Amino acid sequence: MLLLQYLVTLVLYLCIAPFQPFHFETSVAFLIPLLYLGLVISVGAQLLLYRLIRGGNLVNVTSLFYLVPVVTVILDYLILGNAMPLLALGGDGRHCGWVAPGVPKGDNPDCPRIFSGTADMRRGVRIRS
Repeated sequence: MLLLQYLVTLVLYLCIAPFQPFHFETSVAFLIPLLYLGLVISVGAQLLLYRLIRGGNLVNVTSLFYLVPVVTVILDYLILGNAMPLLALGGDGRHCGWVAPGVPKGDNPDCPRIFSGTADMRRGVRIRS
């Protein structure tokens, strides 16, 4: 499915590209973010997602998607110094409030962990929705 999404996007870009101007300057300031976005964000995040899904812990995997905007805001502040308005920070607090009840606590064997690999599937733990 992911390959199909990439192919459809590529076809659409190739249809639009001849009608748009395209210019960039090759520099370190261009290459470092390009490599980071291409390798870490695209490849690394996809591999982590597949590892989490293979671990059978789908509830926690989907909960992590709600934290993407929060982590982005934190990195934006720490790296670029961009402060968020108070209303936006309230929205991020809401995201954390939604995710927090689903985070496993303690050493409960019936509560699957995010990075536990296939151990939860071997024990026969079922995830209830």
